[in-house]
Amino acid sequence: MLSKFGAVRTRNARQEMVYCLPAELGVPTAQSPLKQLVLEIEHNGMMIIIQTSPGAAQLIARLLDSLGKSDGVLGTIAGDDTIFIAPTDVNNIKETINKLERLFSKNLS
Repeated sequence: MLSKFGAVRTRNARQEMVYCLPAELGVPTAQSPLKQLVLEIEHNGMMIIIQTSPGAAQLIARLLDSLGKSDGVLGTIAGDDTIFIAPTDVNNIKETINKLERLFSKNLS
């Protein structure tokens, strides 16, 4: 799957093997195939949780971090297949979820 997005293996500054995306793919967009990797969006009134395909959470979180506070995203934490989103304002969490669902063009809730 990584090769589908153009990722290549290289060594980082610590000489560890890592995957890197080409520079032209630096910040993914929702128009890319990445939107197909979002499986579910839920919330508990305080935090938004996005479930992704295995290995996709960090790529999706990078996209979400590029949105910023005006779109309702204060910040993200990504694991392998789960993203925790701290919304800018919990009173507007439904609006933020609606924006995320439109971004990924799915009715996930």
